[in-house]
Amino acid sequence: VSVLTSWYGTLAYILINEFKLNKINNIDCVDYDPMSKNVGQLLFSELDRDNLKNGKSVYVNYRIKDLRKSGRYLFKDKHLVTLTSCEHLEQSVIDYNLENKILPGTLIVLQSNNYIDCNQHINTSKSLEEFSGLYDKFLDNKKMYVKSFLHYDRYMVIGVKK
Repeated sequence: VSVLTSWYGTLAYILINEFKLNKINNIDCVDYDPMSKNVGQLLFSELDRDNLKNGKSVYVNYRIKDLRKSGRYLFKDKHLVTLTSCEHLEQSVIDYNLENKILPGTLIVLQSNNYIDCNQHINTSKSLEEFSGLYDKFLDNKKMYVKSFLHYDRYMVIGVKK
């Protein structure tokens, strides 16, 4: 599994506990901020110890990489690639990674929103359909979901890389 823009690795640990189809042996948490690794390891060191003690030995690897400059090796042999903060990346960066770095057959999970009042949100969509349409050329078997909050909607698209 590769969790892109992973922040502190929270999603990695949710996947370790909640993913039931197959055991996840290796998760790469990829973020450009070097603090994400330090904070993540502090936050989850006790959980890592408990997981090892209880037989949930999963290797969580923090990779400090800028997706605009990373190589294809980040996605080698990955069955699932998630990018849950598309609103923070230029669409061209997302498209380039989908087109050139992720192998066909990989399960892809993408999330974004329509929350424009945050100056760090540089790539929002006005609707679930608009967000999903950005990935028509990259994904097969797409499923779309929306969760409404008080001031914005959160969008999720799941599909298989063509």
